[in-house]
Amino acid sequence: MIQYMQEGNYTFNSNMRLEYANITLLDLHVHAYVVGKKYDVTKLCDHATGEYLNIAGMVLSIGVPPGEDPTDFSNFTVNGDHKGPDASPATSVLNSFLDSLVLIWRNTLDSDDALRQGVLELLKPNINQLMRLKFFQVLMMDMVDFGGDLVHSLTEDGFDIQAFHTEGGLQQKIRVKFGSAWNMA
Repeated sequence: MIQYMQEGNYTFNSNMRLEYANITLLDLHVHAYVVGKKYDVTKLCDHATGEYLNIAGMVLSIGVPPGEDPTDFSNFTVNGDHKGPDASPATSVLNSFLDSLVLIWRNTLDSDDALRQGVLELLKPNINQLMRLKFFQVLMMDMVDFGGDLVHSLTEDGFDIQAFHTEGGLQQKIRVKFGSAWNMA
C-alpha cells in the first residue's frame, strides 16, 4: 500500500517472490484490493479491481483448452501441481485464475463487494465453458458464497438456475440446469 501511495502503482518485489513462491499477478491484485478495503483507500481498491478484471478478462478470452479437463487432478499421483514446470501455460493460467476466485471470496465480506461484482460480470458470459471444469464445479458447490453469488447474479439477469449432484459412474458429477425465469410457470 505504501508503494501505491508513493508511486501510484505496486509491483512484485524480490522478498515477496521468496516468501510466497506461488503468488501470481492475480493474487497480488486481490491482496492489494483487500488492503485497500481494510484501510479505506478507494483509489487503491479501484486500481486493484481494474487490474484484476483486465487480467481475468484476458484469461477468460483464451477459453478452456480442448480435450481433458485441465482442472481435474483426480487421476494425478504425486506431482499434480497445476503451477509446476510440467503444466501447460494455458492450464497454469486457467488454474491460477480459478485459485484467485477462492482468494477473493475468502477475503471479501459480502456479495455487494465491488471486486466480487466485477468478477461475476466477467464469469456470466463464460458460464457454459466454466461449468465443464471440475474445479469450477467444486467452487460452485462447496464454496457456498461463491455459488450463491453467481446463481443470484444470473437470476437477476432473468435465468432460473438449479444446481444439483448427479451420479455418474465412479465419480459424482455436477449438473446445472438453465431456464428462463420469465417463461417458467
